[in-house]
Amino acid sequence: MQWYLKNLYYGLDMLKWAVEKNGYTISEKLELKDLQSVHPSLGIGFVAAQDIKEDEELVTFSKQNVLCLSNSELAKIPEVVALPGWAALLLTMAYENSKPDSFWRPYLDVFPSTDRITSPFFWEEEKKKKLLSGTVLESNQDYKEINDLWKNSIDPIKQQYPDLFSNVSFDDYARMAAVMLAYSFDTKKPATKEEKDNSKEISNKSPTSKEIEENGESKKEEDGDDDDDDDRSEEEDSDVESEYDPEQFEKSMCPVADMFNGDDELCNIRLYDLEDRLTMIACRDIKAGEQVWNTYGEIDNSELFRKYGFTKPKGTPYDFVLIKGEDWLSEYIKKIGQEEAEERLEMLLYKEVLSNPEGDFTFSADDLDYTGICLSFVMMEKKGKVSHVPKKTEIQPKHYRKLLKVIENRLQMYPKLEEPKTLDEENAVVLVNKEKNILELLYDNVKDNLAQKTPSKRRKTEEED
Repeated sequence: MQWYLKNLYYGLDMLKWAVEKNGYTISEKLELKDLQSVHPSLGIGFVAAQDIKEDEELVTFSKQNVLCLSNSELAKIPEVVALPGWAALLLTMAYENSKPDSFWRPYLDVFPSTDRITSPFFWEEEKKKKLLSGTVLESNQDYKEINDLWKNSIDPIKQQYPDLFSNVSFDDYARMAAVMLAYSFDTKKPATKEEKDNSKEISNKSPTSKEIEENGESKKEEDGDDDDDDDRSEEEDSDVESEYDPEQFEKSMCPVADMFNGDDELCNIRLYDLEDRLTMIACRDIKAGEQVWNTYGEIDNSELFRKYGFTKPKGTPYDFVLIKGEDWLSEYIKKIGQEEAEERLEMLLYKEVLSNPEGDFTFSADDLDYTGICLSFVMMEKKGKVSHVPKKTEIQPKHYRKLLKVIENRLQMYPKLEEPKTLDEENAVVLVNKEKNILELLYDNVKDNLAQKTPSKRRKTEEED
């Protein structure tokens, strides 16, 4: 049996379990189908079996029926509770998968095997260098962070509680990490009895998508990210997965809800996080036979590939390219020293010329503003102690020429990829070409600006006459 047909079989089995054993309500207007023929990265997903009207409620489930630490017996173990939320969820997932008779078995069986994970999570460094050199993802260390976490935190817990975790392996823990990146949600913790008593009475009637949007309860992305970072937990922030304030949110796996493929432009259904339940509501009319799409949110191609294992060939509106501090700082450090360079970077950061102390700059097709990096060149060239950030008027043609050289060097960092023969190579080509396109746009803008600020010899002679 081909892997995607097997997954479809397990998926249908999981839907039956979700309804009969786990309290899920699923509309008869949804049909689970094999979408492999549409694109290899889609696998299985939902299509409309009948016409669906905007605001129809298609999937509903209680927060008690999601896979998370608080719904697990592991919530009684202090060492597990002390882990970052996402790490605790991974251990919960791996623990349940280590039990043949786990209540969550029909759901766990739907998770992709390691060889079916299309993200670069398991790529060897050699492959990463060959296909992703120069890109935003070239220095990604998701797998290393999981490996370090296992050695420093998970394995000691495993040794302390052998009766519980003897069958939990690192390989499965790592696989769960790749699965979590693609399928997890940040769900609001249910209100306490006291909070409920102090709040207005909750109606049993499902609100419309517009009403929920107005109340700010829409889950805009599958993994819970949205534009408001104020609720993020800085202590538990990770390169693998960021999360909301753990006092208010919990990293969770939501059966059925995570089986909808996502596309920000095609999105026709949203997951809404209500007080005691989660519900998926159509946000526009959907015709019979049309695929039902959730959204991954406003994220760029590199993040789509890192988490979900696919790219959009035409790119996304959020694609960007990175010029790192190491791409332009080294020659200045040789002249003024590391300590002085760091002090100047701090000043640039304080004045918001920089967004991080490493001296990195990001550019996108819609934001090619290179004033910041040119001001940084001016700052680093100053002699002696510097007490303030230079003005824009101090930027000279030589600084534009410097930036052109930096861009030329950056373009040389990308691999020379031939016609792609595999899905991995296809995704890499999309990422590399998009980043190069943005750098080339930036190069042309700088070059045009330099031409305007540098008079030709003929024009200069005429002005002198």
